[in-house]
Amino acid sequence: DDYGRTLAYLFLPDGSMVNEKLLQTDMAHCLYKMPNIKCEARLLKAQREAMQGRRGVWGEWHEEEGPYVSNRNSRRFHRSNCPEVKRIYPKNRIVFSKRWDAFWAGYAPARECQKITADQNDRP
Repeated sequence: DDYGRTLAYLFLPDGSMVNEKLLQTDMAHCLYKMPNIKCEARLLKAQREAMQGRRGVWGEWHEEEGPYVSNRNSRRFHRSNCPEVKRIYPKNRIVFSKRWDAFWAGYAPARECQKITADQNDRP
């Protein structure tokens, strides 16, 4: 992709999907990147199962005050004070009052916002 990452779905010989297992055990969160969205519904379901089961950091969740402004196209969310929010076309903006809701909807933290407060971790 644009950041030099290799994006792939990884299946084991038994047919199980590594990406899905990582989400189910809270070792990752959904990060959609076109054109790799073939398994989008399956992966979001796995993330939601981990969230509902309060596995990993989902069980230690501490909500940060919102709102969070999201881009419908990129599926990334920003803190409302992130300068990048101004660049989101108004019709593509979705506002979530909580980070939990953004993750539940399949959105991921924006890379740019991680630079705003380097001492905070944007993983759930």
